[in-house]
Amino acid sequence: RRVLFRSMMGDNGTTNTGIYKLEGDKLTICRPMRDGGARPEIFAAPEGSPNLVMVLTRLNADEKPIAEEKRLADEKAFRDAFKDNGDGTVTDKRTGLMWQKDHSNEPTTWQGAGRYCGELALVGHSDWRLPSKGELVSLWNDGGFRSTESSFYWSSETDPETAVFGRLAWIVSFKDGRVSHAPTSGSNKDFLNYVRAVRLGK
Repeated sequence: RRVLFRSMMGDNGTTNTGIYKLEGDKLTICRPMRDGGARPEIFAAPEGSPNLVMVLTRLNADEKPIAEEKRLADEKAFRDAFKDNGDGTVTDKRTGLMWQKDHSNEPTTWQGAGRYCGELALVGHSDWRLPSKGELVSLWNDGGFRSTESSFYWSSETDPETAVFGRLAWIVSFKDGRVSHAPTSGSNKDFLNYVRAVRLGK
């Protein structure tokens, strides 16, 4: 198991903070915090020695969050909020919406996103559509498909208040839940986003 420890090494009080792996009496530092590198260092108690090589104190979670613990918490939140239908779809237990489990293979334009949903024939359903901004935000809030990458997803809605700039559609980041805009013009290849289709779960 990997845990976050602060270690006091030897008599000189040297401090090493990082991600460590514990296996019996053997301690492996997997990622030192001081340089962010991935240099493995193994420390083991001498055989038969009554003395520990290191004195370890586990850091509080609020002092240095552990990425692995957050990932596990996100996975649990997903399991609690969604039913995996085992056929490439999941159902949001709160809203009843059925979501495509995988997103589009490549980012695309807003028009391409609409075509993608219209042509999708998943698990015998042909009524897949592009989700609204509110549905995407709800999916994020319910813990669905959160990502460590900065991936934006198209919504079906445009923002009328941005008409002066041309038609801009709402997009939602599944890294941090941020809502933004992107041009709907099919000729604008600089604003490509991913697609995750939705339908009423029946």
